[in-house]
Amino acid sequence: MLSSDTARAASSRGAIASPGSIAIVGSGPSGCYSAQMLKKHWPDAEIVVFDSSPVPYGLVRYGIAPDHHGNKAVTAQFDRIFDRQGVHFRGGVEIGTDISYETLVEAFDVTVLATGREQDRPLAIPTAAEARIIGAGTIMRALNGFPEHAGTMQSVGPRVAIVGAGNVAMDVVRMLTAPIDVLRATDIHDATLSQLRSPSIERIDVISRSGVDATRFDLAMLREVCQLPGVLISASGPKLDLDHPVAELLREAARQTSSTAAKAIEIRFWFDTVPMRIDTVGNASVLHVRREDTSVEIMANTVVTAIGFEHATDRPSQAAVDGRADVFHVGWRRRGAVGGVAANRACAREVTTAIIECFNSGNVPRKHRKGAEVERILDLHSDRHDPMGVKVPGSSQLRG
Repeated sequence: MLSSDTARAASSRGAIASPGSIAIVGSGPSGCYSAQMLKKHWPDAEIVVFDSSPVPYGLVRYGIAPDHHGNKAVTAQFDRIFDRQGVHFRGGVEIGTDISYETLVEAFDVTVLATGREQDRPLAIPTAAEARIIGAGTIMRALNGFPEHAGTMQSVGPRVAIVGAGNVAMDVVRMLTAPIDVLRATDIHDATLSQLRSPSIERIDVISRSGVDATRFDLAMLREVCQLPGVLISASGPKLDLDHPVAELLREAARQTSSTAAKAIEIRFWFDTVPMRIDTVGNASVLHVRREDTSVEIMANTVVTAIGFEHATDRPSQAAVDGRADVFHVGWRRRGAVGGVAANRACAREVTTAIIECFNSGNVPRKHRKGAEVERILDLHSDRHDPMGVKVPGSSQLRG
C-alpha cells in the first residue's frame, strides 16, 4: 500500500491535496498499474490512459505467449480500473501525432509516459539483403492478434534458426512446435499460426552466446520445450556434462526423445556459439557461427532474432517534454526493455510514490484549467470498445 505520509505532510503545509487531471500515455502493465495506484491515492483525480492501439494492455495482450494463460490473468485486474474505478481509456490515439506531447502536457496536471513498446533489436552482423529475418517480438505480437501484424505473416519454412536463448526464444520454439490443435484452444490468432507453420516445421536451431551454465531462459521454460510431444532434443557445446540443472535437463530430454518417430521436429541447442554473418544460397539463409576456433554453417529458411528490444524509431519523439517537472517516465520507458509484468508493477509503485511526493511538495503545481482543455481532447477521441469483448468505459465529462 502506498504511504499516506506525504499526503499528511502536504496537508500540514497547505499544499493542494490532489491533482485535477492525470494523463498516462501507454496502457501496458506499467501504465495500468500507475493508473490503479494513482487513482487509489487520489480518488477524485481524473485519470485518462491513452494508447495508439485500439485496445489496452500492451505487453500483456500482445507480448505474452497465448498459451500462458496465467500470465495474462492480470488483465481482469486491469479491467476493473476502467470498469469500476472511473479511469478513462482512449485507444487508437497516437500521442505526438493525433495530439502533440506539448498540448497533452499543458492540458493535464501530471503526465506519465509509459510507452514501453519496443522493436526487436537487429543482429549486428553482416547480413545478405535477401535473407529472411524476423524478430521474435513481431512473431509474438502477430500470434496475439496485434493489428499491424496479424494475418500478414509469411511461412517461416521447415527450418528455422533462432538467435538468442532467453524466455522469448523459448516462447517462439513452443509456438512453432507445439501441437496445432493445442494452440488453437488458446486465444492465439489462428490465421497467423497457419501462415507461420505451413509447411510443417522440421528443425529449429537455437543459438546461445552463453554457456549451458549461464543461460538466459528460465528452467521452467526449457522444461516446457523438452516436454513437447513429437520433438527430438539435442545440444552442442562445452560443459554439457556439468552437474547443472540446464545440462541435466537437456541430457535427460535427449535420452527420452532419442527414440521419437522419424517425423519428429528436431530442436538443437548451440551453446557458447557466436553468430558471425548470414548469407543466402537459393531460397535459404546460411547462418555462419563460431565456437572457439571452429566455424559451422547452419541452414535455415528463416532466422528469428530473439536478442532483446530497443526503442522503436518509428514512434513520435517525446523529447519536447522530457525533463519537465510534471512529466514522469515509467516501465520500459524508464528502465529500458527489461523485466516483465512483476518488474513493471514494482517500477509503477516507485514512480507513483515519486509523483505523489513531487505534487505534494509543490514541485508540480496544479494548472487550474478546470478540465476544459482535457474535455476538449477527450471529446475528439470518444470511448473505445475492445473488439475482443471487453467494454472499456469512461465518460468525457470531467470535473473542474
